[in-house]
Order: sequence, then structure tokens, then C-alpha cells
Amino acid sequence: MKCQRIIANIFRKYLKPFEITDSQMSIMFMVTKAKEVNQKVLADRLYLEKSTVNRNIRRLIDRGYIMMDDQMMLHSTEEGKQVLEKIIPHWEMAMLES
Repeated sequence: MKCQRIIANIFRKYLKPFEITDSQMSIMFMVTKAKEVNQKVLADRLYLEKSTVNRNIRRLIDRGYIMMDDQMMLHSTEEGKQVLEKIIPHWEMAMLES
């Protein structure tokens, strides 16, 4: 548990300037890589509760980083892809530190 908290704090430090959580970042990575994905698949693959996925998806949609189509499939927006490109170097620094 203590190790998880230490690692989570490292990621929070690097992601703080972007006002995004590590869970939201993981969701953005999955949505971008998959091109389209639904909430259940995200929850299953990221080992997150459906309520956590839903809450974070809403926040990412509100920020314009992802969108949901009529079939409830999630897609990255151009803005989301641009933000992801800016965040990746910080994510990599967090990986090196952890």
C-alpha cells in the first residue's frame, strides 16, 4: 500500500500542471490507442470501477479531450491528442522516477 501511494504521488507531481489524474491519463491513453472503445472495456482493461471510469470520462469530455458517439463509443478529440503529446514527456519522467 505504501509503495502504491509513493508511486501515485510521483505521477501526481508530474501531471499536476495539466490538471489531470493518473486514472484520467490512463483512460486517455486507452481511448487514443484503441481509436474507439466503450466504458466497460476501459473498466475491465484498466481494473477500475465502472463508477470511477464514468466520473473520469465525464471530466475528460467536459474538458474536450474525448467525445462519445451515438453508439456510446469513446474517441479522442484533436485537442485531446495534442494534450496527450504535451503530457507524454512528463509521464515518461514520472516513469523514470518511479
